[in-house]
Amino acid sequence: MALGIYCEFTYRFICVCDLGVAFFPFGNGNAQRPAPDYLGAVFVSGALASLVLAITEGPRWGWTSTGVLGALGVAVILGAIFLNRCAHHPEPVLDLTLFHERTFSVSNIATFLYSMGFFAMLLGNILFLTGVLALLDHDGWFSDNSRTFGRRNHCWSCRSTC
Repeated sequence: MALGIYCEFTYRFICVCDLGVAFFPFGNGNAQRPAPDYLGAVFVSGALASLVLAITEGPRWGWTSTGVLGALGVAVILGAIFLNRCAHHPEPVLDLTLFHERTFSVSNIATFLYSMGFFAMLLGNILFLTGVLALLDHDGWFSDNSRTFGRRNHCWSCRSTC
C-alpha cells in the first residue's frame, strides 16, 4: 500500500519537494553567504523573452518594423546588463569564470553543434513528411491521404501516378 501511495503522488508532488529544497538550504547554517542575484535572473529572463518575441513575430510584423527592432534592442541591452551583473555580483546567475575551464567551454560548444545538427534533422523530417510525402495536414496531424497510400503505382518523387 505504501508503494501505491508513493507511485500515485510522486509526479504530482515533485514541485512541493522542490520548494522544500529551494527554501530550506542545506549545509552549515552559521556561514553567511551573499544573496543570489535575483535582479540578474530578471534581466536574463527579460532578454530571452524579448529575443523570442522578436524571432516569433518577425515574419508577421516585418523584420525591419519598429516592434521587432525594439525587441531586439531590448534583448541586447538587457543581455549586456545581465553579463555586467554576472561579472561583478558575488553570487551571479551565471558564473563567467566557468568559461575559463577548457572542458566546460568545449563541452558547451560540442552540445551547441550537436543541437544544431539534431534540430536541422528534425526540421528536415517535418519538411519531408509535409512536402514530399504529404502525410501531414496543415494542423500537423497525420492525414488519411488516399493519393499517397491508396494507389498501387504511385511515384514518390513526382507525387503523381506513374
